[in-house]
Order: sequence, then structure tokens, then C-alpha cells
Amino acid sequence: MSSLSLIPDFAIAKGSKCRSFVQSKQPRKPHKAAEERYLAPLELIHSDLCEMNGVLTKGEKRYFMTLIDDATRFCYVYLLKTKDEMLDYFKIYKAEVENQLESKIKRLRSDRGGEYFSILFDEFYAEHGIIHERIAPYSPESNKIAERKNRTLTDLVNAMLDTAGLSKAWWREALLTASHVLNRILNRYKETTPYENWVGRKPSLSYLRTWGCLAKVNVPISKKCKLGPKTHYKVLPLMQRPQSVGIYQKWLQQTKLQHINFVGRRCHSNRGLKFAPQFILVLHYVFPYCNTIECCCNIYGVLQAIV
Repeated sequence: MSSLSLIPDFAIAKGSKCRSFVQSKQPRKPHKAAEERYLAPLELIHSDLCEMNGVLTKGEKRYFMTLIDDATRFCYVYLLKTKDEMLDYFKIYKAEVENQLESKIKRLRSDRGGEYFSILFDEFYAEHGIIHERIAPYSPESNKIAERKNRTLTDLVNAMLDTAGLSKAWWREALLTASHVLNRILNRYKETTPYENWVGRKPSLSYLRTWGCLAKVNVPISKKCKLGPKTHYKVLPLMQRPQSVGIYQKWLQQTKLQHINFVGRRCHSNRGLKFAPQFILVLHYVFPYCNTIECCCNIYGVLQAIV
């Protein structure tokens, strides 16, 4: 405009920027991904805490905490009632993984949530020589591994609950199952599964079943009656227990207060139901609590095939 004599000429310093322009339109610089790291297991742990919009589980859990190893991407999930339980669960995690891998946790990376900055947490870091890496304020992308894991888990939980037609209170069972499966499948960062990198052997997936579907459970011989059904009907949700490979836990629809726990041939009272695979007949794609047209068509097709 100065060349057209519309405004007077003035000198512009090289590299200078208009103050008003910067104040009005300054964007954030893109977050540059870190270079590829060659770390050993437990050298760097990513952690974050997530809340499911205040929805409580059947055990009155409100939060879940993720602990992800950077080298293997193996993830542990713990459910908490209150935030002050984080230190107790971190101690449990530290004792287990250090005993299993015969190594020590070197660094823990987290956001600036107050739950990671308690005096007890700081004393625990100092006592065990753990370096606590704190990301910059308002920069969740710096803790992207934990943030992305939270999003992946919550997306899977929503999809599983919607498919099975269960209420939001069952997010605990869906979350543990999703985390269990994700640890045993490939991701784009590694050519091997997190479980294989963590344990040192390939995982077996033959015991996996459809989550939330209808199942029939055969009553053990010691509990069978000459007159009466030999199976329990409408047992759900079906879920894989991370600590017990091949053992399934279900909720029996007919009983509301007391459940019976069958593990092999033994039986005792418990809040949940656990069954060995030989007691189970799974009806895949049959979801009794789902009222959508698609699920009804699936149920009709399966029933026709059974008949």
C-alpha cells in the first residue's frame, strides 16, 4: 500500500512482528513427535487417570488408572473409588512388574493432575529413586501415549456396551476385557504384540469369547438334580479375567442377591460367577439385553440355526 502512496512510508525491522497481530492470531506450534526410542522394559512408564462421567461400577468404582510401559506398550488397568488410592495401586503395580521382569522402574511420566503430586507420592519417588517426569501445563499431547490409550479404551467400552445392550454400570467389565484383548493384539508401533514383548512368548487367543453374549453354563455333577435343568440360562456378561486365563466370569440373571461360584468342581458363595471352559456353551451374536433391530435379526438367525 505504501508503493501506491496510500499510506506513508516507514521502515520495518527484519524479523519483527506486529504486536496486535501476534496478540490476536498467534497459534500454537505443532507438537513434534519424539525420535524413535530404544528403551528397555520399565525404563519409562506412562500413566493417567480417567473418570467415566461419574458413572459408578457395580463395585462403586469411579476412576480407572492406566500404567503403560513405553518399550513394550503393555498396559495395566486399575479401578479406584477415590483418587487417593492411586499410590496404593502404584505400589502394587511396582511390586508385581519388578518381580516379574527382574528390573526396576526408572521413570514415571504423567500430567500435572493433583493426584500425582501428593507429599506421599513425592516421598515414594525419592525413596525408590524414581524420576517423575511432569508434562508442560495444558499440553496433553506430551502424554499422548496415556491419553490415546484412555480414548481407545473408552471407545471400545462404548461399543461393547452398545452392542450388548447393557447399562453404563457395566463399564468395569467391558474395560478390563478391552485392556486384556489390546495387550494381545498387534499395534502399528511394533511387529509383535505387547504381551509377547512383556512375557516373552506368543499369546493364545483360543479362549476368547464374545463379550456380553448369551451363554449356557452346565451345572457341575455335584450340584445336578435328577429333576431339573442341567444348565443355567441367560448368563451374562461374559468377560475374560486378566489374572485367570481361560476362566470366565458371568452374571446370572435369575439370581439377584447370592451367586454360586463354580471353579472346576468346587463351589462357594461369591459376588460373581466363574466358570471353567468345559462348563460353557456360548451363543455368539445373541445379546438378550439388546433391543435393536440388528440384534433381533442376529438372535432370530442363531435360533433358527440351533433349531
